[in-house]
Amino acid sequence: MARLPSFALALAALFLAAAAAPVPARHGAAGLTAYPSARETCPAARSTDLFQKCRPQADVLAAALAEARAQDKAVLIEIGADWCASCIVMDRYINGWFAPGKEPPAAGTAADAQRLAAFMAANFVVARLNVDEASINPALRPLGLTADVSHGVPAFHVLYAGRTREVRTHEIELRAPGRQGMAFSRSAVLAKFRQALAAVRPSPRPA
Repeated sequence: MARLPSFALALAALFLAAAAAPVPARHGAAGLTAYPSARETCPAARSTDLFQKCRPQADVLAAALAEARAQDKAVLIEIGADWCASCIVMDRYINGWFAPGKEPPAAGTAADAQRLAAFMAANFVVARLNVDEASINPALRPLGLTADVSHGVPAFHVLYAGRTREVRTHEIELRAPGRQGMAFSRSAVLAKFRQALAAVRPSPRPA
């Protein structure tokens, strides 16, 4: 699990101020909708950045909530940063990423990757919130949440119809020398998100 580095706030210089245009969605390979898309809203950031800081985090969250209501899905609040290897790996996992021969066998198979991605796409819209952004807690406060990263990042909250459930993925990391936070068991990740969704929505959508 990645811990907050002391230099994290210095990364703010890499980003522009909020843009006026609405935040567009980024669609993963498996159809999972996520806000925001750094390529389209933050020209100064790298096109691979996920947790950009160009807009107030409340705007990012509002866009995801509106999309989720329109699709009758839950919102997965993903709190992280682009300096966090665990955050990038987990975001790839929920979008169906699989790298044969480059992951420990316990991480799962291509079929496991497809099952996880299908479940996430059927049930969630993702709101990626940057843990280094000062506006993150004001954005979460109306939901009764805070950016509690005492267990490190990524940190997740599942939100549906005003009900929330935290998901702690650090509990299911596959730990190996020099590779902490770089792999997870996909079956365990799926079980975690299934359990959290069932707590706030008793009848999940079929994948």
